[in-house]
Amino acid sequence: MKSPISYKIVTSILVAIIILMTAFMAVTLSTNWFGKGAPEGWGGGSAQTPPGGDDDDDDDDDNPGTDPGEETKPVVYNIDNAADFSTTLQKVKAGDTIILAAGTYKFNTTQIVSQSGNYNKYITVKAADGADVVLDFSEMTFASTNRGVQIYGNYWYWYGIEIVGAGDNGMFIGGNYNIIENCEFHNNRDTGLQLGRSYSDYNKISQWPSYNYIKDCTSYNNYDNETKGENADGFAAKLTVGYGNVFDGCIAYRNSDDGWDLYAYASNGDIGAVIMYNCVAFENGFLGETVAEFNEKVTTSTIEGALEDTSVYNYTTQNGDGNGFKLGGSVMRGNVKMYNCLSFNNRMHGVTDNSNPGVLTLEGITSYNNGAKIDTNPESATYGQIIGGASGSDVCNNIDVARSETSYNNLKDILSVADSYGAPGNDAYRGSVANSIFYAGSTYQQFTDYDDAYSAIKGMNGTSIAAPDSSKIFKALPFYTTVTGEGAEAVTENHYNISGLENDDIHETYRNADNSINMKDILAIADSEAVNGTGATLNKASWEDYTHFYDTDISTAASLEDSVLMAVYNTLYLYTDVNAVYQDFTLTTEMMDAKISWESSDEEILEIRKEYNSSNSGAQDVDIIVYRPAENAEVTLTATINYKGHTKTKTFTLNVMADEPALGDVYVEGLKDAVTESDKRFIIDQYQVFEEPELIVENAADYNGKTLKEGTYNVETVYEYATSATSVYSRVGGFSPSVAGVYRITKNVSLATAPSDVTSYTYYIYVASNEAAIDFVEGTSKFVVNRDGYILSGDLTNVKGSINAYSTSDAEEIASLSGKDDAEVIAALKDKAQAIEFKDNSVSAQFTNENSQAYTVFYWFENGAGDATSEVYSVSVSVETIATPAEFMQKLANNNSSTVYLITADLDFKDVSYSPIKNLNGLINGNGHTISNLTISGSSRVGLFQYLSGGTLMNVEFNEVSITATEQRAGIFGESDGGYVSNVLLKNVTVSGNGRMGALIGHHLEGNLYIDNVALMNDDDHMIVSKGNDMGGLVGFVQGASGKSFGGVYMTDCMVDSIVKGEGLNYVGGMVGRMEDRHVEDIFYMERCYSIADVVGQNYVGGVLAAQNNSAGGKYVVTIKDCIFLGSLTFAGQKLTSAEKNCSGIFGRFVETAVLTMEGCVSNINEYGYESEDYVRQVENRLAVKADFWSRYAPNYDFENTWKFLGTETTDAAAPYIELTFGGMFD
Repeated sequence: MKSPISYKIVTSILVAIIILMTAFMAVTLSTNWFGKGAPEGWGGGSAQTPPGGDDDDDDDDDNPGTDPGEETKPVVYNIDNAADFSTTLQKVKAGDTIILAAGTYKFNTTQIVSQSGNYNKYITVKAADGADVVLDFSEMTFASTNRGVQIYGNYWYWYGIEIVGAGDNGMFIGGNYNIIENCEFHNNRDTGLQLGRSYSDYNKISQWPSYNYIKDCTSYNNYDNETKGENADGFAAKLTVGYGNVFDGCIAYRNSDDGWDLYAYASNGDIGAVIMYNCVAFENGFLGETVAEFNEKVTTSTIEGALEDTSVYNYTTQNGDGNGFKLGGSVMRGNVKMYNCLSFNNRMHGVTDNSNPGVLTLEGITSYNNGAKIDTNPESATYGQIIGGASGSDVCNNIDVARSETSYNNLKDILSVADSYGAPGNDAYRGSVANSIFYAGSTYQQFTDYDDAYSAIKGMNGTSIAAPDSSKIFKALPFYTTVTGEGAEAVTENHYNISGLENDDIHETYRNADNSINMKDILAIADSEAVNGTGATLNKASWEDYTHFYDTDISTAASLEDSVLMAVYNTLYLYTDVNAVYQDFTLTTEMMDAKISWESSDEEILEIRKEYNSSNSGAQDVDIIVYRPAENAEVTLTATINYKGHTKTKTFTLNVMADEPALGDVYVEGLKDAVTESDKRFIIDQYQVFEEPELIVENAADYNGKTLKEGTYNVETVYEYATSATSVYSRVGGFSPSVAGVYRITKNVSLATAPSDVTSYTYYIYVASNEAAIDFVEGTSKFVVNRDGYILSGDLTNVKGSINAYSTSDAEEIASLSGKDDAEVIAALKDKAQAIEFKDNSVSAQFTNENSQAYTVFYWFENGAGDATSEVYSVSVSVETIATPAEFMQKLANNNSSTVYLITADLDFKDVSYSPIKNLNGLINGNGHTISNLTISGSSRVGLFQYLSGGTLMNVEFNEVSITATEQRAGIFGESDGGYVSNVLLKNVTVSGNGRMGALIGHHLEGNLYIDNVALMNDDDHMIVSKGNDMGGLVGFVQGASGKSFGGVYMTDCMVDSIVKGEGLNYVGGMVGRMEDRHVEDIFYMERCYSIADVVGQNYVGGVLAAQNNSAGGKYVVTIKDCIFLGSLTFAGQKLTSAEKNCSGIFGRFVETAVLTMEGCVSNINEYGYESEDYVRQVENRLAVKADFWSRYAPNYDFENTWKFLGTETTDAAAPYIELTFGGMFD
């Protein structure tokens, strides 16, 4: 293929003129430590002119551009000092050239360019012939506004420039059609070169940078010291980028975060496709020098604790990731095309989708020994060098492109290798795969022909082969070891063929004379046959020897309109492998303000849906629905590109692979998402018009839910009938809505080609009769007193009716009712009873009642017709009074769910030996009294109770309580299986243990949990402290048993004022530690919760909640409303003033697939990733707060009944500023 930018060759006359001009330039600046010589030749060795530049001295203009006015002759500016350069940058026009003399140009402000050249007259900034030109921004302080060079204009060409020391990005590109060639970026405080929108109100993809070309550049040792390495990548095209941005021949190494970062925020929407050809990423996630050495070269913060802790981090950082190629992130699409690239010895993954649901097209990739570690021993000879593979939770993969549930990528000629010098995890891949070798631990998995592949499914993950010998298939490894001597005299020595440690010569060493990449023997394939031609080839002799993405040079277009057409034509590719199409894909319909229409040569195979898809960014596409034929078929797709009436077509020929039907999910219409047996049902009224739901049989070979074609599968239907869900089923001929009862219907499905391989699906149809009798199924009823009254629950004999209940404490009324027959009781109570209707085969009915004295409940069932059909039942609720610690331990030892345990005096447990009671089944009403001086210790599940088992704790104060566990699960309740905690003050409560612990609950496991009006108020001598993970001020850990739901957790009007300290460990939250989703029915809800906690943790730290994980892949529902954090966060030893990755004021970390509602929240530390005030409003720290602060920032807090401001209308309040009133129950 041709070079992507086909520049005119400079004549020998122009070269001579420029050399003479350079010779007469003013005195040049001397270089400092940043400087390195540039190769010889015009433009630093390119022998090229800028796009559209003239190669003669006459006034002819072959490509006049777009300005209708008089043409001006391009001007060449020879610059030798920073001041003139800044001035000239602002006045250059289309076609002008700035030639920089050798030297270091120092700046302390961003160099912004916003004017534009033309498509055929670029503005050029270049180093003089053979000159070493450094733009040094090291006097800048660290700030997001302190970029080095900021290009907001279009049609700029930068060549041979080195940019260092910027307070943020070295170079930031917000414009279009710019070319950056043979430049270096290092020691900047954010990404070396980044593309993104020019202005924050540019919200559409059409406003974002497109068609920028980054060619033969190197970016290394970039490090954001004040944010602990979290953001500084080598190159980035993330958050807000348009289409057609290309990196070709670039190298990224030893950057604190990733080599390449293509992350996309959910709030911004989809980004445009990014292209990477002939690129290398190695040793990212590590620094090229120590943190201290880096900081000596730039202007750093003087605030104590603002910088990396060098007693812990030297060549590593606290927050840096270290992926070689991070190809996206979040839940927003960003398609990627990656060709002939190499990734090795990066700290994390070599190539990762980072949960990007877009389509990744990877071809000719070598990934070797990623998930690397370095020597952190300062006394070692290899200090700072790669010494092998990581272990434990730090293990990462060479190839990791199956993380998203919707991942379907295109992989070809992939070579993933690990050997004794590394220890990556098993590769993850999903999509169309051809001729590839993947690492799978003890074996390798190989594909030769095209296949529809998935690493997680045996039979789809390739053929197992023996491990290739890396020393034979590669000409040179990055490093290797030798052993001399034997036994005790043996000496092992590492030898490094390439290293990024203190090496700023990579750009010169691994490039050809024309600046194209040449990695020489490093991981060059020595035996192509042994790896079947897979992997990258990056040791070619010149640019022309490589394959490149662009076909044509837009500067040769006849007009501006045609140049845009040419750019779109060059950029447009299909998000599928045209040689083997298996699954649905999308087609872009708008790009760079051009409209794209599509036509399929065979709509029966490739159907173009007429509905447009559009994201927040305005990115538009249509779906291509693939109907795989019986045999492979060739189909063409034709794109017609239209820009302002100018059109151009591009045709693609696709090979659609033959269908190979397989049984996938089987279900009936309306029950696709039903998980449990009780969910797989329909409830209808008797005689209701109801047709049996359609059977859906999905094709397992299709990832988009398409069904198998009729005739490819067989169905046997089995009907069974029972008079009720608890009765015996009998086989019947079919279903009838006129016969009340329960129908169990089973569909047995098999492929026509494999009739013995049967998949069954069973569902139920309940036909409810208004006249049918109804009652609890014997042995299933349950009565529980709780905070709000009592619950009657159990399975039912019929599915439609109501449950009626009446409670009374009047002894005479109880005696009178007990002496009547059922009909008389119902007649006496019918107008006074509470009635709860239901249409289900089970019920959990909450009835309101005061639980301060004994009472009796009378209840009965009525059917749908309103006829009383059950007998009248009665349940007596007794009251046990507790006045001493001894009575507390004795009466609650075997507590039950129908007893109220009423505390009638303060309970002082001083000098009382206390062992945790196993379960709380009943209701404890503290009646405003205090439990004090209580000391509890044990191994696990240590607390006042081991388990909260559906019971209730309310109206009680705890004071001076110490709970100590040697293992996990500690709190007032070691573990929760659901229940109620209401109106509870925890004052000076200390809990210590080894993880999964909080002042109230250590671990919530299952059942609905309701917590309201609970406060933890500790002085500095009392705290929640853990030596293990998962701890919170109130609740340490929320996680169901494997595969089971933890139910719903509902917290309202709660408060924490305490030190919550995780001693060097993870998942520490001011109120709640970690929540882990294991079931689609998990729900977490928190409203009006206030934390003024001092929260200390190593990772995953939140002022209110630490983190949420998703191990089930389900849609985890999280609601955080009107929550406030005004405490402090100490993260990995540093007290924060702003959020960091995995540490925020409200929510430390959550997965992108969570169905998250966060609104009305306030924090003195911002929210990472949720900066909009629609989610969290940031306020400054203050010593005192006025009353109007709360009316402004907490309008939904009830200051009449629930909360109290601690100042007055005229006086400020000191911390904690507000408190819960508890209805005046506690002093």
